[in-house]
Amino acid sequence: NPRLNTTTVTVSWSLDGVQHTGTTRAPADVEPGDTVDIWVDDHGAQVPPPTPTIHAAYEAVGGALLILAGVATLAAIVVGVTRAVCDRIRSAGWQHDLDTLIGDGRGHPTNRP
Repeated sequence: NPRLNTTTVTVSWSLDGVQHTGTTRAPADVEPGDTVDIWVDDHGAQVPPPTPTIHAAYEAVGGALLILAGVATLAAIVVGVTRAVCDRIRSAGWQHDLDTLIGDGRGHPTNRP
């Protein structure tokens, strides 16, 4: 890969007396016999390198933002429902007071002593 200045090379390694071979990306100037770092699992199979630790930070920030958005949404819902209930109670109270003040619609007060 000329843009990355790398090439694919065949590598071989030994783990617990067992010989393994595979391919990996290496600097373009690597020569036969040079040492190239690769990652292997407990059985000697070649694996990709571990994820950089900065990815954990990105995931943590993303998770925190999702939690924050969820809490804010839940709070907005609670405020909206509470406000609607309070408005309904207040409106019913006003209606009751107006009915009491105006009367029963025939000019008679609804609350006579």
